[in-house]
Amino acid sequence: MVFWLIFAFGSILTENMQKIIVSSENLQLKLASYLQNILSTENADLIKKVVSKIDMQAIVIGFYATISNMMSSIFLIIFFVIFFFIEQNVFAMKLAKIFPKQRDYQFVDKILTNIPRQIQFYLGLKTLFSFITGLAIYVVLKLQGLAFAEFWAVAMFFMNFIPNIGAIAMTVIITLVGYFQWLDMSKTIILLGAQLGIHTLIGNFLETHYLGRTMHLSPLFILISLCFWGLLWGGAGLFLAVPMTVVLMIVLGSFDATRKVALILSEKGELPI
Repeated sequence: MVFWLIFAFGSILTENMQKIIVSSENLQLKLASYLQNILSTENADLIKKVVSKIDMQAIVIGFYATISNMMSSIFLIIFFVIFFFIEQNVFAMKLAKIFPKQRDYQFVDKILTNIPRQIQFYLGLKTLFSFITGLAIYVVLKLQGLAFAEFWAVAMFFMNFIPNIGAIAMTVIITLVGYFQWLDMSKTIILLGAQLGIHTLIGNFLETHYLGRTMHLSPLFILISLCFWGLLWGGAGLFLAVPMTVVLMIVLGSFDATRKVALILSEKGELPI
């Protein structure tokens, strides 16, 4: 089912991307016209120079490459999960030989059991909420007649996995695209308001209620982890930033010597263990 969903999403992105690239030239012309209307005609030459340096096709292709990178990361994750399942059959035997004392074995087993439980809970609910968000955005875009609604909805689904930054970035992009398509400020404000309403309901209420209390991660260190893992692994790092930080916090919080570091990573001094 996961492979089928990725294939379906990939088909939607690829099909719509070809149309968006074709229409990007028209978008660039609208941008030039808009800038010329709000600025004086004396700056016409300057506007032409600025717009000529803006390559809309390169921007669109770069955005598509980012989404594709995230999808490739999901394939890589699934590939590793398959080997984890294979290794799981004999890992308990290895663990028992590494820690012959029952107390040590139970301690390590508790940590290794807690880590996948927390990660599965996070990824499961995050996928559900991202799907609901993408579906709601798709309905709003279709009702307002925005072009390539399927593409933007799927992009929102993937970008929503990047905490805080992903949804904000997609909201700004969709709003700008809507404005340059309609050149109507009232419709654009309605579009922006509808998106903010969806993100407030799902992100601030549902996700905070079901995920925030479980993960106990500080918003500041979520941003720091996004920067660190993003620089280290690119798109895959942005996707895995929160799970990797949760693993780190669980491991650090399991030992007295590093428990203080884990408390610093937490939101209110509470650990998910």
